[in-house]
Amino acid sequence: MEEQLDIPDLAGPRYIDLLDPDLHVTGPRRRIPRQHVYDNLLGCRTFSPLVRRTARIADLLEQNLAGEADTVAASCTPSVLAGAVHSIFLKFRVSGDTSAGSGTDDAERLVSVVMRSAGLELTNKEALVRLQNSVVDTKHVETEWRSADSLPDSEEASLAFASANDVGILMNAWMEFLRSIEEVEGFEPVVMAAVAACAFLLIRPFAAGNREMQVLILDHLLSMLRFTSPGRLCSVSAATLRDDEEYVEALNRISATARPSQSDLRGAMPADWYRYFDATPFVEHVLESIQALVSADLPAAIRFFTIFGPAFRALPEDIATQRAETLVRELLRQNGSLPSAERANYADFPSDCLTRIEKLVWEALHNGYDPQWSF
Repeated sequence: MEEQLDIPDLAGPRYIDLLDPDLHVTGPRRRIPRQHVYDNLLGCRTFSPLVRRTARIADLLEQNLAGEADTVAASCTPSVLAGAVHSIFLKFRVSGDTSAGSGTDDAERLVSVVMRSAGLELTNKEALVRLQNSVVDTKHVETEWRSADSLPDSEEASLAFASANDVGILMNAWMEFLRSIEEVEGFEPVVMAAVAACAFLLIRPFAAGNREMQVLILDHLLSMLRFTSPGRLCSVSAATLRDDEEYVEALNRISATARPSQSDLRGAMPADWYRYFDATPFVEHVLESIQALVSADLPAAIRFFTIFGPAFRALPEDIATQRAETLVRELLRQNGSLPSAERANYADFPSDCLTRIEKLVWEALHNGYDPQWSF
C-alpha cells in the first residue's frame, strides 16, 4: 500500500475530480500530480467516509441553517439561551447507552459538559478518556478503549459496531481525520461534524457513554468549523436527541449497506468498512434535526425560559432547575393548577414558591401561551 510503482506520473491536458460534486458532497480540491486528479474526498488516506448528494441533503445545504441558528440565538440574552438549551436537553434527554443512564441527573451532567464543549480536545486518547469519564457515572468510568465485543443491552447495541481488536487503529484513523479538517478550510461544517460523530458511534470506542460523547463531538466540531458563532452557547447537537427512532433508523440504514439482507445487523464488520462507509443517512438525519431545532424547538425553548426562567431563578438553591421545569410542565398539563393529591410530589417547594409558579403558569396559559412544546 505504501510502495510506489516504478511508472511515470500520468500526464494530460487537465485534471479531473476524484468524486463527482453533482453526486457527492465533496471537500476542498487538492491537486495530486501523480494520478493527475483533484483529491476532493472528505477525509484523509486512512479515513474517508462518503456522503451522497441526495436531493434532501442538497436542499438542506442550500438553506442558511447557520444563519438561522445564529439569529435565533441572538434573539435573547445569554442567560435565557443557556436556560433554553438546558430545557431542550432535559426534554429530549439521552436514551442511548443505558449503562451511562438516561435520567435527569445524566442530562444535567451532559449539559454541564456542553457548557465547556468549545474547549474540548478530541485528537488524543487521553483527552477522550477524560471526556468519557465526565459524561458517565463513576461506576462506568473507563481508562482504555473498549476491550470486549459486547455492549449494554440497549436498542443501539443491536447495530453493527467495530471489533474490540480494531478499536485502537480505527480511533487513530478517526483522530487523524479530525486533525486533517482542522488544518484545511472549505468543508461543509454540518456534514463533517455528522460524519465524525457517526463514525464515532459505529466504532464505539467505549462500553458506555458513546452517544453522550457524540453530542459533544457534534457541538465542538460545529463550533470549530464556525457553524455556530464563537462564544455563543447554541447547542445544535441537542437536535439529534429529539427523535430516537429516526436516529436508530439512520444507523440501521448505514449498517444495511454492509448487510443488504438486513437479517442480522449485529456484529463487527472488517475494519476498513468503518474507514470508508456511506454516512449519507446520518448526515440527512443531523441536517433535518438541526432544521427542526432552529425553526421550532429552540424558539419554543427560548419562549419557555423567557416566561418561566425568572421563577426558576427565584427558587431556593437546594431545588434544582430540573425539578422546577418538571413542575411547570405538569402544571401546563393540568391547565395551571395541581390537584391536591399531586401537590405532595412537590413538598420540597416552599408554599409561596409553589403558589407563585402556579400563578405564573395560569397567567401564561390565559395570555395565549401554547404549551405543546413543553410536552
